[in-house]
Amino acid sequence: QVTATTKSSKTSSISATTVNAIAAASTSTTAISSNSNTASDVFVLSKRFLSSLEEGSSTKNKLTDVLIRLIDAQPRIPPKPSPEEAERRYNLGRNYVIGKFNQHNDLDHDLACKIKMKQHAIKLLPKANDEDF
Repeated sequence: QVTATTKSSKTSSISATTVNAIAAASTSTTAISSNSNTASDVFVLSKRFLSSLEEGSSTKNKLTDVLIRLIDAQPRIPPKPSPEEAERRYNLGRNYVIGKFNQHNDLDHDLACKIKMKQHAIKLLPKANDEDF
């Protein structure tokens, strides 16, 4: 058995498998700590999670209800931005791409100049004669 405790010191006894499954499946666990004096682990859970376990439900298994609600949850679709906000975002993205192109072109120009300078320096080196070796 694992003891689940909220911040208001309200305790509820649930199985370790239930707590581990819920901790892995959702983000309702706020802190996990181990108590060295007893063999059981102490999980600090949110009040909302414990209240959902204690409520009366149509099925006997509370964990099943929690997991079904987790799986059936609809994704949150952000609202459409206003025309002014959409234009601002468009211009922000456009300016970012233009800036990145300029940055890339500057880097390419610098590398091209270095390569040309290196080739020019190699041409200026004295020619090797067989007599020098």
